[in-house]
Amino acid sequence: MRLALTCFAACAALLATPAAAGDANAIDGVYTGAYICAQGPTFLELTVDSDHDGGVEAVFRFASGEWDGGQNLTVPPGKFAMRGRFQYGGKMALFGDYWIQQPPDYGMVNLDGVIEQRTDGKLVYYGRVTGAPSCSEFHVIRR
Repeated sequence: MRLALTCFAACAALLATPAAAGDANAIDGVYTGAYICAQGPTFLELTVDSDHDGGVEAVFRFASGEWDGGQNLTVPPGKFAMRGRFQYGGKMALFGDYWIQQPPDYGMVNLDGVIEQRTDGKLVYYGRVTGAPSCSEFHVIRR
């Protein structure tokens, strides 16, 4: 009986967050928000596609735009592919892979953060932008 209760408690904890639920597609979707680099806060659309082994492919699209919390209308459009890993507990690291649309004087960046479920049920991915000295943070919400 004690073993059954321990298993039940552990299983219930796993189901509490999509990140730990074991569903390979729980984090998939389109996330929108912003990231901060030398050009200032910039619109970001991140499309995430995960597999059952924790591998993740994503498309990082940036552009001029307005979003909840800000606007930057001076950024040229750009897009690059990313690859990375999603780990138990919600940690996800994504690394720039190749350009799909590269504007002049822009480089790829990496994302190192955590995916969490908000109280309203939406997923949020936030953390540090790495790979460029003038970048700091990002914050996106799945639509």
